[in-house]
Amino acid sequence: MIRSLIIIMALLCSFSSHMMGQYEVKVMQYNLLNYGNNFGSCTDYNNSITYKNSKLKTIFAHVKPDIITVNEIAYSPDGRYVKSILDNALNVDGVDYYKTSDKIKGNASIGNAVFFNSKKIGFAGQDIITTDPRFTDVYKLYYKTPDLGVTEDTVFIYCFVAHLKAGRDDTERRRNAAKSIMIYRKYKQQDNCLMMGDFNLYTNQEPAYKMFTDYEIADLNFNDPVNAEGAWSNNSNYKKYHTQSTHSSSKCAVGGGMDDRFDFILVSNNLLKDDYLKYKQGSYKAIGQDGSFFNKSILQSHNSGMPASVIDALYNCSDHLPVYLELIVKPKPLTNTGDGTTDINNKTKQDIINIYQPDDNILNINTSIDDSYTIRLIDATGREILFKKTKNSEEKINISTFDKGIYIVNILSKNRSFSKQIVIK
Repeated sequence: MIRSLIIIMALLCSFSSHMMGQYEVKVMQYNLLNYGNNFGSCTDYNNSITYKNSKLKTIFAHVKPDIITVNEIAYSPDGRYVKSILDNALNVDGVDYYKTSDKIKGNASIGNAVFFNSKKIGFAGQDIITTDPRFTDVYKLYYKTPDLGVTEDTVFIYCFVAHLKAGRDDTERRRNAAKSIMIYRKYKQQDNCLMMGDFNLYTNQEPAYKMFTDYEIADLNFNDPVNAEGAWSNNSNYKKYHTQSTHSSSKCAVGGGMDDRFDFILVSNNLLKDDYLKYKQGSYKAIGQDGSFFNKSILQSHNSGMPASVIDALYNCSDHLPVYLELIVKPKPLTNTGDGTTDINNKTKQDIINIYQPDDNILNINTSIDDSYTIRLIDATGREILFKKTKNSEEKINISTFDKGIYIVNILSKNRSFSKQIVIK
């Protein structure tokens, strides 16, 4: 009788949870330390992807993340290194539901990637922000609620994944990269944003961090979920948040022990207060870090809250620790646009915008926008080099006089902001 009552109560709790429509998303960001990129002191002997995959498998099995973003994965046009992680560290031991984005892009030997639990998360698109020394990726994901498209609307999640320039003297290069990211954010005007990656920051007073958290438009600011702002480097007051280095000494990995907070997941303003997608208070952590490793290798102290096999995997996989948080999803009710069709974004139906280059000298813009809109062209440093306001459904812009390089074209109207990367050759 008691056993039957327990089962009934469990079923009621499960039903109640579904009726409330509240779900959790586990998010993890990890610098993989030259995964597939051997040079200098990193060799196939001490940096083998086969060995790393075995350690990543242990870490992923322990954390069970729904969204994983990574830095320092070797770039290959065919995506072989991303596929290696999928096939050998994620989709293993009966698991078959992890996927990645459909675009593998890079401008350096190492770059970023995203993996996601496709049972819970869908992929809606990808964008590139031109930053130095490595591109910043923007992954547009959404949560697959049980009644998505029937009674529930889409909840999007935007993951901005950056790897800023390392070095104490490179604060200006980090600032310029952060500025380009925030200019992109300014024109996109997205909510539900995570700013994540290896930022190589030593203090919250660095210009790059101030750019993220104290921007000229306050509504676009990112926030530290744990409010642990300060002079992080070699400061024991922040030892619970240090993510580098897992090694005291090493040939491939950076040594010196745990004394820097380089890795972050910052959250947009709305994620601290919104109903439909929200940061789960108290969930942020550096995985494997309990504050006992200050200026030590993570093997030199015993973390009683973490299995020894996971600590070993963290040590042998990278010189960084992953950072982690959880998001609470509460599905939005589906709305109708009034024209007999459902608007999946819960906004005014979007205009069609087509941007293309028929040749190296011309940029064509075709749009169904029936009101005035602006065209902006932004270079790799974030500088606006063209601004035009128009009502024309077709615009042809001569780009033959602009410098060669990668640019962002931004179209902004009353109801839509749209950006696309182009290359001027």
